[in-house]
Amino acid sequence: MVVALGFMSPGGTPVGTDAKYRIKHGADGAWQIEIVYYIDDEIFYRPATRRHPELIELVHVAKGYDGGTFVINEWSQVVVRREDGSVACAGEYDQLLEFDVAGATVSAEPSRELEPGDLWLGPSIGRAYVLNAGGEDVSYTQTFPDGAFRKRRLSKEVGVTAARVLATRLAIVKGARGGVIYINERRHFFAPGPSPKEKLYLGALGEDAWFPKPECC
Repeated sequence: MVVALGFMSPGGTPVGTDAKYRIKHGADGAWQIEIVYYIDDEIFYRPATRRHPELIELVHVAKGYDGGTFVINEWSQVVVRREDGSVACAGEYDQLLEFDVAGATVSAEPSRELEPGDLWLGPSIGRAYVLNAGGEDVSYTQTFPDGAFRKRRLSKEVGVTAARVLATRLAIVKGARGGVIYINERRHFFAPGPSPKEKLYLGALGEDAWFPKPECC
């Protein structure tokens, strides 16, 4: 596996203990993938229902050490941060990670019954973007290793009309003021909800235009 160092993944870095997958030793001493999950402000650490050894190996090789956190972006690219602070792409992984929480299975793939505007009950793991006020565009700030940065707009990548189609649809649920939105590895959007630990489901990307896929390896 060739690891791409200095990988520039679109979107903002996830923040918070519940915003990343993490690899830790399970009760039996084997490596497992887990999420942090909140139920009524209580914190639960839930392991994946399968071990996913190939994914764990990808993350360990890319990081240069065992254990730690990672995310999977909307192109199924596994993104890690190394000890020196650089970001690396570990490769691609498209198998669904599922977790048992209070007897229910949650994942980045919502149930068929979930509608935009409902509470998002899946993992809070996704890349952060900004829905611009008025529902006109989607953007993110790209930061470079030398400290420089630039604001990248979806309208510059796919055209004003195509960007507005998606942004308008998201704004119907999120609100005209816009704000932070997240897209997960299954290309579903969610946003901060009515309370600090809740997330609001905004819908799937579907066939709408989006930022181009970055080179991974």
